[in-house]
Amino acid sequence: MKKRKIFIFVSLIFIGLLLAPTPNQAAIPWYEIAYDDSGPESYLSLAENDSVAVRFSPPPKTFQLTGINLYANSNKLSSIRVWVLDDNNNTIMNPIYPIDSSGPPYQIDFEGSSPIFTASNRSDFYIVLQWIITDTSQFGIGIDNSTTSGRSYTNQSGTWQLYPTGNIIIHARIDDIIGPNFDHIPLQYAIEGKDLSISVNVTDEFGVDSVTLAYHDYNSNVPYATVSLDLASGTTMSGIWYGQIPGENVTSAGIEYYIWATDVGNNQRYHGNASNPFEVEVIQMFEMPLFGSIIIIVAITAAAILFYFYLPKYKGENVT
Repeated sequence: MKKRKIFIFVSLIFIGLLLAPTPNQAAIPWYEIAYDDSGPESYLSLAENDSVAVRFSPPPKTFQLTGINLYANSNKLSSIRVWVLDDNNNTIMNPIYPIDSSGPPYQIDFEGSSPIFTASNRSDFYIVLQWIITDTSQFGIGIDNSTTSGRSYTNQSGTWQLYPTGNIIIHARIDDIIGPNFDHIPLQYAIEGKDLSISVNVTDEFGVDSVTLAYHDYNSNVPYATVSLDLASGTTMSGIWYGQIPGENVTSAGIEYYIWATDVGNNQRYHGNASNPFEVEVIQMFEMPLFGSIIIIVAITAAAILFYFYLPKYKGENVT
């Protein structure tokens, strides 16, 4: 397919996740890209070997194309096929055929090998539909007449042409495949009986759904207890998550903990784990870690030396 330079105002509909959810919103997986209002208002009739295509501009992230769906006025599934081309007219995948339909109007689903393809920061790609058999009933692909994005094309005479009067209804289903990343300096000390605060910076290309802290006493066989961390600042794509281990669980035995996060695509990633947790030494209020004790000893020693060498000594004489 020839590259076309078209200056257009594009209204993107990302069904499922248009913007990262705020802390009070439930995270919804982003699963579909569409450039129409999702309902056919008319149909474009296709003859044998006619094709149509929609150009997709994926986000600059790592994703998998896992499915394609479209609207049509026929459910003759053996008569149509789709494939994907890159922006230089190269085939990304072999043709695939429908697996299911519902309607009318018929919503037709395609799934290839799982996934259809995986991409990271790729340029535009095209989903192409072809009508491959002629019979008495023509095949019509659904058209959204209310909007025009400049992304729909037809090939009914051997050459590709921009379809100027609406949007051809073809949607791309996308899955997130990369789990969250952590930025966290493990804690070393806690005070017995005091709440232990833990914060962690978690990032994810599509958004974090939840962050969980697991903890128990040091070297314990007791199952880990869990605490759900809250998004304290930033966004679900890059934010600080915060929580506390209750003081009654911060005992002299010490603490072991680890963290895991789940993103909106249900990918999980761990920071530490049950077999290799982070270890926290618990001290009493009047105790100090070793480095603190050393500082105090050095200070006392220095004061004693100053007192001995520089302050006047009382030798028993009368002082008038």
